[in-house]
Amino acid sequence: MEIIQGTTPTFIFTFTDISASDISVAYFHIAQSGSVVIEKELTDATVDTDENTMSFTLTQAESLSLSTKIKAKVSLDWKLASGIRGRSAVYEASVLVATKDEVI
Repeated sequence: MEIIQGTTPTFIFTFTDISASDISVAYFHIAQSGSVVIEKELTDATVDTDENTMSFTLTQAESLSLSTKIKAKVSLDWKLASGIRGRSAVYEASVLVATKDEVI
């Protein structure tokens, strides 16, 4: 997995055992050096009920804020209204440098 600075990548999580539309709380995280540097909530997500997915898109400013010297760790924590909680695997992503580091 790669994140290129200055782009607007979308991270898509597919659910198999639950319905994405049943998720009542969700936190998408990107961490570097053990600290969360980007966090998004359910209100930032796009839920596709046909595909049973939840996706989060970074802004250009967010991807530019990531260091190219450290791998990013990407994950999703979620909770159903029933109280059941889940967590995705933690995915590592290389952060690639942009040739121009500004928002367009």
